[in-house]
Amino acid sequence: MQKEICVLTGEDIEVTSHRDCYSYDLNILERKITIFICHDCQYKIKDAPMHIVKGLIANGIWPERAFIIAEDHIDNEVN
Repeated sequence: MQKEICVLTGEDIEVTSHRDCYSYDLNILERKITIFICHDCQYKIKDAPMHIVKGLIANGIWPERAFIIAEDHIDNEVN
């Protein structure tokens, strides 16, 4: 496992690296979600306002598995 900074919370996290992405689990307000971030997109993604993300998670609107990519991502497998 390696360390990265979560694009949603800004906190240090332990991530698992995969072929084209890395993943990690977040536990927010008693809900566990898994985040996947594309290796190529990770530096293009802007930080999300955490109060909005927490609200989406708390209300069950945020999916349990989220693939986060940049707007100009071109890999059709993820889109």
